[in-house]
Amino acid sequence: MLARTTTRISHSRSLVKTADRVVPQAKKYIKNAQKYVMIPAYARIRHDLLLERWKALESLCEEKKFYDIYMPAGTGAVKDIGVITSGVAYQYCREVFTQVPILKLKMTNPIPAEAIKAFAAGKKMLLIVEELEPYIEEQVRLIGTGAEIAGKQYFPHQGELGLEILEKIHASLFGTGFFAGKESTHRLELAQKNLPPRPPVLCAGCPHRPVFHALKKLKVSVMGDIGCYTLSVLPPLSALDSCLCMGAGIGQALGMEKADPGLKHRVVSVIGDSTFFHSGITPLIDNAYNNGSGLIIILDNGTTAMTGHQAHPGVGRTLMGEPARKMLPEDFARAAGIKNIKTVDPYDRAELEKVLKEELGKKELSVVVCRRICVLLEKRKGRGSIYIDEADCIKCGACMKFGCPAIELKEEKYTINSLLCAECKSCIPVCRSKAIKEK
Repeated sequence: MLARTTTRISHSRSLVKTADRVVPQAKKYIKNAQKYVMIPAYARIRHDLLLERWKALESLCEEKKFYDIYMPAGTGAVKDIGVITSGVAYQYCREVFTQVPILKLKMTNPIPAEAIKAFAAGKKMLLIVEELEPYIEEQVRLIGTGAEIAGKQYFPHQGELGLEILEKIHASLFGTGFFAGKESTHRLELAQKNLPPRPPVLCAGCPHRPVFHALKKLKVSVMGDIGCYTLSVLPPLSALDSCLCMGAGIGQALGMEKADPGLKHRVVSVIGDSTFFHSGITPLIDNAYNNGSGLIIILDNGTTAMTGHQAHPGVGRTLMGEPARKMLPEDFARAAGIKNIKTVDPYDRAELEKVLKEELGKKELSVVVCRRICVLLEKRKGRGSIYIDEADCIKCGACMKFGCPAIELKEEKYTINSLLCAECKSCIPVCRSKAIKEK
């Protein structure tokens, strides 16, 4: 079973009523090579079985529990137009198309062909409402209902659906917008205009920030990966050149220097500790095996911060909180035969920059582990110990280019917000006039 989610669902929250937990009974394993070993001879047999199961599913999806039909009542009900949709898009349709019949598909693969034909009977047009690709629309067209199909000629292929898009469709079909005479959209637009910009940033005191600030100064190409540190692509750091998928950065760096020998010793790949254990070990070995000469930086903050601080093999405990063997990225690098391996605290700015310059100057593959616990897990000391001395501040703006949200510009004065400051001291060496001080 595949549950298709959308951006809006992923960014929503609600109270959930749960039932009592039921512990499933483990089924007894029965050896069956023809079922579990897919050599060609067995795979052909399993394919026939798959087709039989598909036919059974085609019959199952026609049951009423796998679809709902909303039928509007009253004198304003429309009969010759119908809407077919699924998922959260159904809620949008219920809000906007209050006078139009709506078929909600709870199961979309396969789709209930007979139910769709019955719903389409007597209708001149079927409006297919779905996010992104026209999957349901294409299936409905193949069924051949005889009605006009309206779909992606009205809806975007990118972004996400919303009431404002459906409102425009409503206006084009019925000559008036659903929100005509209402203030809801006006209030929303007004609120958005008055909202201050709030771009995503690395947390105040994030140990990743000094690393990317240093890399930007070194003017190297940086191949990134998936994690909090992907935010380093945004101003003012603007230090990242690529981010494709988990584990891709290390392989991309190797590919670049192989394609262009002039990039040797000038390409850096950056990966987080949890991503490294997930899918960074294979490209690490690939780099060592193919005589890579770049620099691999592993940002070890002792957690999987971006998705909720889940444990990983480098934490020393399992996801259930039980003690486990703690694995270090340095050990994997040594096992791959890499000789140049350094570990540095990214809060130690002088040592960080020294190590990066040294390793970039070598003609062999290097690994630098930047180890410092995630600032959200570190217990903070007394607040307000880091401040900007107004008497020494020359207002050059160098501190703002560091990108820490705790450093603010208010009424032409540079200050440090003590409520946000993590007292990591990483900003102190950034100031040219030494105006950032510790009490």
